[in-house]
Amino acid sequence: MTIDGSGRGRLTWERRDVNRTQSRDVRVSDAGIAELRDVLARMDFVNSSEQYQTKEDHSNLGETAIRVDQGGSSREVVFNYTKHRDADALGRFLRGIANREMHVTEIEVAVQHQPLETPAAIATLAGEFKAGRLADTASLLPLLKSIVDDASLPVITRNRAGELAAKIREHVDEQKRSGKTKGR
Repeated sequence: MTIDGSGRGRLTWERRDVNRTQSRDVRVSDAGIAELRDVLARMDFVNSSEQYQTKEDHSNLGETAIRVDQGGSSREVVFNYTKHRDADALGRFLRGIANREMHVTEIEVAVQHQPLETPAAIATLAGEFKAGRLADTASLLPLLKSIVDDASLPVITRNRAGELAAKIREHVDEQKRSGKTKGR
């Protein structure tokens, strides 16, 4: 996934059951970009030489590769497990954006081609939200509203989308009240 300073980017991924690479445009909100910049500044990421990988190898968790190009300088780190609080937060945020976009793709395909699969797709998205595996979730609200308003979809889909939207709004409002802008 690449994201520029304005929050626009591109996510590319492969699924085991699909023989072709999938990709989609990504948009991170201003609050999400501010959070990314804040974490990178705390880490002094571009100027640091710190390696975030712990001595333990947890390659079963997959690798996180983070590259930042800033003002003519660049730095890339790769780790599969870290105890560094900010590096972990950064990795979780970026994975949360990727997770969000992959689930949105599945929902969009289901809405267009398999409406009877939409209740399960929304339920999966809600489970990911509850587990904290999505980031910048306020950006899901327009999609969820369009689903709620789509009379061609099953009622259970529209109800689940409305319930998830309410939970996301509640979460966003809670973050605003507490002065936090963190990911989910």
